[in-house]
Amino acid sequence: MVQIFAALLFMSALVVSFGVIIYMLMANAERITAALNRDPQPAPSVRVHTHPIRPRAARREFSRGPSRQQLLRAAA
Repeated sequence: MVQIFAALLFMSALVVSFGVIIYMLMANAERITAALNRDPQPAPSVRVHTHPIRPRAARREFSRGPSRQQLLRAAA
């Protein structure tokens, strides 16, 4: 008996949630169709770095100590 009640409750929750989704889609139908019919705007080109990157120098500046190669050279 409890399982039947739980199944009915679950099914009614599914029906209500789908009803809410459909209602929201119908309420915003004009805005959705306007957005779909609009010409896609090209995405702005985003430049993260405005200056040329020097990877080795940058890596050396922000390292937290001697590199692995330096440690191996010192151990040898």
